[in-house]
Amino acid sequence: MKKKLLITLITLLPIFAFAQWQWLNPLPQGDEIGDLFFVDATTGFAATGSGLILKSSDAGMTWQIQAKPTSNSLTAIHFVNSTLGFACGTNGTLVKTTDGGNTWNVITFTISTGDFNDVFFLNETTGFICADYGYLIRTDDGGATWTKIKVTGSSDNYTCIYFPNATDGYISTESEYAIMTINGGTTWEEVSTTFNDDFQCVWFANENTGWMAGDYGAIIKTIDGGATWTDQSIKTSHPYFEDCSFLSATTGFLSANNGEVWKTTDGGDNWTKFVIGKNYINAIWAFDTNNIAAGNSSGRLYRTTDGGDNVTDFTTDIIPSDIMLYDIICFDENSLVTGGSNEGSIFYSTNGGDTWSSAPKVIYRTILDMERLNNTTALACSEVGLIIKTTDKGANWAKKTSGTNSYLYALSSPDGNTVYTCGQSGTILKSSDAGENWTKQTSGTTNMLYGISFHDANNGIAVGMSGKILRTTNGGTTWTDVNSTAYRTLYNVMHLNADTVLIAGNSSLYFSSNGGANWTEKTMTEEIGILKKLVETASDTIYAFGAMGRINYSADRGVTWKTAESFTGREISGVTITPSGILFATGANSMIAAKGKKSSTGMVSNYTDENDGLLIYPNPAKNKLQIRNSDNQLYIITDLSGKMLISGRYYPSGIDISHLNDGMYVCILPEKGKSGKFVLHKN
Repeated sequence: MKKKLLITLITLLPIFAFAQWQWLNPLPQGDEIGDLFFVDATTGFAATGSGLILKSSDAGMTWQIQAKPTSNSLTAIHFVNSTLGFACGTNGTLVKTTDGGNTWNVITFTISTGDFNDVFFLNETTGFICADYGYLIRTDDGGATWTKIKVTGSSDNYTCIYFPNATDGYISTESEYAIMTINGGTTWEEVSTTFNDDFQCVWFANENTGWMAGDYGAIIKTIDGGATWTDQSIKTSHPYFEDCSFLSATTGFLSANNGEVWKTTDGGDNWTKFVIGKNYINAIWAFDTNNIAAGNSSGRLYRTTDGGDNVTDFTTDIIPSDIMLYDIICFDENSLVTGGSNEGSIFYSTNGGDTWSSAPKVIYRTILDMERLNNTTALACSEVGLIIKTTDKGANWAKKTSGTNSYLYALSSPDGNTVYTCGQSGTILKSSDAGENWTKQTSGTTNMLYGISFHDANNGIAVGMSGKILRTTNGGTTWTDVNSTAYRTLYNVMHLNADTVLIAGNSSLYFSSNGGANWTEKTMTEEIGILKKLVETASDTIYAFGAMGRINYSADRGVTWKTAESFTGREISGVTITPSGILFATGANSMIAAKGKKSSTGMVSNYTDENDGLLIYPNPAKNKLQIRNSDNQLYIITDLSGKMLISGRYYPSGIDISHLNDGMYVCILPEKGKSGKFVLHKN
């Protein structure tokens, strides 16, 4: 696709500030839940794969985005008390709060670090972090400085750390060994369990009795402080355990893949299974035998109040979940279309992304790319040579004959009538009538071609596997293989003008100043990963979006690059910009996000002074808000500037607003198209 998307009405800042991005789907966010920690019976926190910290003030019934102190994935979170907490993650990330999670600060290390797996603090000053390859560090000043601890003979991956008291500590590993201390972590020793499994979590009821659990149903127990271990493994279905939450030496829970939770009430002699969600349940927190909160690898947040008989998913969706949305296009300020997997799912919006409708399917294959031709017309390409066309802004689509069975990965149209597509086995097709008819061109290669861009009807570039770059100056009549230093797969290409062209690849970007005849590799920031999309703005700033949600920007039209703040840890595959400059992004896990948008989904722009038939009570409210005749409706609460504060599904118990400050707020029911103001007055 030709991703030259111009902003004409605004000039963007040369960096993406997180506050400018908002999740539209799912809500409150869609990144992996890495860990949960509750400081009391109601207040808890979740750490996510994009560096977000979420907070719940009602025992996991609702969640709000609290902060985003890092762009790295957060894998573990631990609180010493109600105000002091730490979260750790990839690339040696450690963040700290001293005000109950309101603000978080990144701690800088003076020693070498890796990807941190877990963090545990004994008190306000002494804490530990463990990681892969036998990495263990300690602080005695609240995280200001750290020292490495060497465990003799150990180079295993350390996965989880737990202290049942101030002196006895245990670390699970991806091997037969457990790592132990009996002196508060001053020294550690490696002890064989005799069970050679990959253990992912550990918990001890006291200095003697504890468990480790991990892959392929592995569960082992000790009653003598780790000297000997007995097998309690699940050998019927072999779940992959991720986390544990025990209430006592007899009652505990293990979370696993396939949405499973396993429970014991007899110290692990017997285990029973219930399903709390789907995919990997990475984090679980048991308040008691009935009340359990959990989070999974898809960012879903679950809650049960009856021991798993009934489960509520507190993540809300405006389109079906678990879809890979490969692209998004806009026709005007309000009309958008996105499409992807799930048998060719296509969704269109007529109100600027606030709500989405599903277009009738005409093919049942993944939508891989889209290209807008004019104010109402667009094309989409798919697997096995499928091409479809809409002439009503995405509401309806018709199949077109391409003449090939090859997968088609990209589309480009320089003028709305001439269209090119490329794909499998070096396939390049051309249409001169807006996609109605197609002719095959000779590319001269059998490499996969993943990206194509035409500046005009004659000059184009196609890129693909093994650094392949093809160039044409005669509308594709002939294609020339261009020599470059590229050797890894190239995914996207974009013309800035007739001379300046950019190519995005695997942690690399290539720059041409002569129409693609010659190429120079540009240095990107180290964590960008596979570059998927390129976007140009009217201020000559270029943005490059990576497979892991990383974003780089160039303020000099691609010559030099810097890191921009990311909003997700998932792949961003589609990007579009509206005429007023609102940026939309789509990708993995049905992700839809926007920058610069004010809407009834994430930001509110228009609401009536009257409550539009929405009965909110009491008004003024103190701690709870009720909405009449709104059971199971998606609700969103914002401040008057439109910033989303709370979202979820409404239940008769009401909405907990006790953590909000006094003032006026807006309550929105987007599925009903209603909104209303209310006043919070606690005193």
